[in-house]
Amino acid sequence: MVVTDDIDEKIIALLQEDGRRSNREVARRLDLSEGTVRQRLKKLQDAGAIRIGVIADPVHLGYKCIAYVRMSVSPRYYEEALKALAAIDEVTYVGATAGRYDVIILMVAPDLDAMLQLVNDKVATVRGIRGVDVRPVVKSLKHDFYQMAIKS
Repeated sequence: MVVTDDIDEKIIALLQEDGRRSNREVARRLDLSEGTVRQRLKKLQDAGAIRIGVIADPVHLGYKCIAYVRMSVSPRYYEEALKALAAIDEVTYVGATAGRYDVIILMVAPDLDAMLQLVNDKVATVRGIRGVDVRPVVKSLKHDFYQMAIKS
């Protein structure tokens, strides 16, 4: 775990608004040196606290169907199933859960028929999957493309 301070959080907030901002621009806005911004970003990246990259909006890339898929998994094959699900290209999120279902994934597909085929051909056939519950997203009211701000 990395310990952050107000300056780290301000740097992160500026990059969450626009990840294309240069270190020079971030430094200018926060009245810091460019070297200070570069060092702090390196510390955060090296610690795994942040990743800087591109986040694509699947709807704008032609994926008209997004679904949460909840699964029951045999304990014996749990880790193997998690890895297999994470390896599926159309899966954008894999999470271990507690309760009725053991795993939840988020998948994208061009349309509902393609989603059904992906679930049947790639998800339900993973060894250890005992039950599958597909929940297509019919309307998205909010989607922040960043998960959270880091708090110290």
